[in-house]
Amino acid sequence: MERFTDPTHPCFEPKPKPEMKKSLRQNHPYRWPKTIGFHTQNDVDQLVKHLEEDNLWYVTEKLDGCVLIISSEDWLASPSRIIGERGAGMVLEFYQGVSLKEDKIETLFKNTHTLKDKLKLAHFKDDELKLMLYGKVILKGTVSSRKDLYNYREKNIYPGDFICFGIGLVLPKNVQLPSEFSNAVLNNRREDLDEIAEQNCFAVPMNPYLCKLLACCAIDHNRICMSQKLNSILDDGKLIQDINKKKSGGYVLSGQAGEGLLKLIPIPNILCVHDHRERLEKVIELLKAVNHSTPKNAQIINKTTALISADGS
Repeated sequence: MERFTDPTHPCFEPKPKPEMKKSLRQNHPYRWPKTIGFHTQNDVDQLVKHLEEDNLWYVTEKLDGCVLIISSEDWLASPSRIIGERGAGMVLEFYQGVSLKEDKIETLFKNTHTLKDKLKLAHFKDDELKLMLYGKVILKGTVSSRKDLYNYREKNIYPGDFICFGIGLVLPKNVQLPSEFSNAVLNNRREDLDEIAEQNCFAVPMNPYLCKLLACCAIDHNRICMSQKLNSILDDGKLIQDINKKKSGGYVLSGQAGEGLLKLIPIPNILCVHDHRERLEKVIELLKAVNHSTPKNAQIINKTTALISADGS
């Protein structure tokens, strides 16, 4: 069949781009979205916005370990680079003598494809779908120590376990996500513009529906430990108390309507709390400038300051 190569010809059809094959050490385009820290001064105004809106958020424990991404395209990645592909003899070596053997990796790939099949059948029958599992490989202690600092063994979490904390869905731009994934974050942080120019990548943190799906596919995953309005979560005080008592290495909060991700983690030493307070003062001035300086806003600023102080000042 003749292919018209002149772009001005009415029958011209551009040659389809071949699917890019992933190679070792190549950057992958589907990175997990930015998670805002309560202690990060550059994100204070975004944090204030979330506190003021006071929507519903899910809370999961932030596990300590090495990030591993498993793709339905049969590649493995660190947070930013391809580190391996499905096949015979594949072994991943981590810190402290922890490794994932071939049979474990193959099981993870099989379970990833099982999950993809379930998603296709339930939501995306006629749509092209790429799926990623984002998770942590648990080490013998923590990333910086061999000591089981956060008592993972008491929680039935052991070295070498892969614990999923979310999934990635890559879909054509005209496809809408179902309501079951209302907490998804549009995540078009792109490394390869050509490959995904016509696609959207959604990061889906843990929600009750996703927990059930992962359990059905025998994929270990983070449990949701709290689901409340943001201010109620923070007023409860339990999260900061657990962090201070070393019961947890931190927590991740995800907005139930896709507001984004927040992290509450211990910070032993904030180098310059004064800079944080200066940033807060600028936010207050900004609120005054737009005639929104209300008692509610004052309470929000005070709460933000208290959270920063609780992080380690």
